[in-house]
Order: sequence, then C-alpha cells, then structure tokens
Amino acid sequence: MKIMILGAAGQISKMVTELILTETNHDLVLYGRDLSSRILVKDPKREVIIEGDFNDKDKLKQALTGVDIAYLNDMSSPNATQSIVETMEEYE
Repeated sequence: MKIMILGAAGQISKMVTELILTETNHDLVLYGRDLSSRILVKDPKREVIIEGDFNDKDKLKQALTGVDIAYLNDMSSPNATQSIVETMEEYE
C-alpha cells in the first residue's frame, strides 16, 4: 500500500510517519512545503518527498499517482483543503 501524508513536516504527521515505518511495510509519499529542510528520510526505499503547495492541483495530482490512501495534517486554510478535495475528486 502507498500512503500520502499531506503536511508531512507537522508534529503529528511525523509521528504518523514513524508509526507507519515501524509497524507496516507500506510506502509513503511525504508532501508539503520546504520538506527537504524540515524532515529527515529514514528509509529512502519507502519514503518519497514531494515539495509542493496544497493549492497546486497539478503537483498534487502527480503526487497522487499510485497512492491508495491520503492523510491530511492541516486544516488552517479552508481554500487549501478545498483544493485537495477537488484534486482528489478529479483524480478518481
């Protein structure tokens, strides 16, 4: 299974990432702004970092390729959340 974590640099997302890496064999797509300077990849075979904004629908759509489930760790911007939902609906 491939899981996408939106807002991957957040405190809760980091805990979710660690839990998935230690308790499953699932692959992760870690998505968010400036991630390469904010998170450390522990298993490059299972983790892919994609730096992007939630409002960038084209980048979100590319990042969703092969993803089975997504976790969103940000609710501070209703517009960004709407952009994610719309992109996911278009992706189906």
